[in-house]
Parts: sequence; C-alpha cells; structure tokens
Amino acid sequence: MTARIHGAALAAAVAATLAMGAMPAAAQQGNALPGGANALNETHGDWNVACRVTTKDDKQVKSCAMSQQQVNKQKQRALEISLVAQQDGSAKGVIVLPFGLAVTKPVSLDLDDAALGKPMAFSTCVPVGCLVPLDLDAGMVKKIGKGKKLTISATSTSGQDIKLDMPLGGFTSAFDRVAELLK
Repeated sequence: MTARIHGAALAAAVAATLAMGAMPAAAQQGNALPGGANALNETHGDWNVACRVTTKDDKQVKSCAMSQQQVNKQKQRALEISLVAQQDGSAKGVIVLPFGLAVTKPVSLDLDDAALGKPMAFSTCVPVGCLVPLDLDAGMVKKIGKGKKLTISATSTSGQDIKLDMPLGGFTSAFDRVAELLK
C-alpha cells in the first residue's frame, strides 16, 4: 500500500502547508541550493526531501520540506506528512488525510504502538485532502527518529476507527538534511 510520489502531489501538500503558515522557518532568504540548483529532490529511506528556490521581490527565497506519501490500491492518496525542521530541533508541518473522515473527531499519533503527544484537530480541508497541523517538539522528533512506525488514528464519517501506518526509515537523515539546507 505504500508508494513514493514525487512532483505535483508533493508540491500541492507542501504549498498547502506553507499557505497555512505552519512552516515559518521554511523560507530562508539569500541562500542557494547546492551547485546553484533551483530545485532539489532527494530520497532518504521512506522520506523525500524537496527544496525550491523562487524569486520574490527580487530576492531568492528557499523553501525545503521532508515528506512521505502513501497511496491505496486505487492510487488515491491515503496519507501524507510534510515537515520542516526548525532551528531548535523541533518540526512543524501538516498531516494530509483523505476525505471521508469525521473532521470533528481528533486525530492521534502512536509511535511503535505508544501514544505520542495529545490528540490533534483538523484545521481545514483543501482540494488535496483534510489537514491536521503538526507541531513536534525536539524530544518528539528524537523519539520518532528512533522509531519503526508512526500510526495515525482517525474516525471515518461512519464512525469506524481508521489506522494508517507510516514507516520511519530514513526519518532522521531526512530531518537532518532539511535542517542543513535551511541554514
């Protein structure tokens, strides 16, 4: 059920996150990517790192995020997480979940079957799916980096519990790379 998706779907989710203002450290001015590139895409285990350099008001702005997306058998998005490393070792981002979930019910995270943080609320739904802001402190980031899987639990509109597993291979490498690129 897991697949890596590059390109438009990733860009849409990251753009949605940036539009929400959930990634204040995502944009750094005056810094180019390695080799003077205007875009960078890397794979770190189960995670993708994507950066873009754009020009705004005659200044270069660099945006970088790490993400993982999963699709179902019908090639529809089942889950996506996009994160940006912060200077203090924490991360901010968004979980993109499919339509058909009870957006009035909270979403919870489990790391290797143990609760991780408090339940979280949906913020909105956009054309790519329904968004749950994600704010991970530095301790949570370290725990996730040592884990094997992250389970996102939600409730369908029919009341059924939905659990979506996300493998964590390459999480620390991707996180460290985003932090490095945003310096």
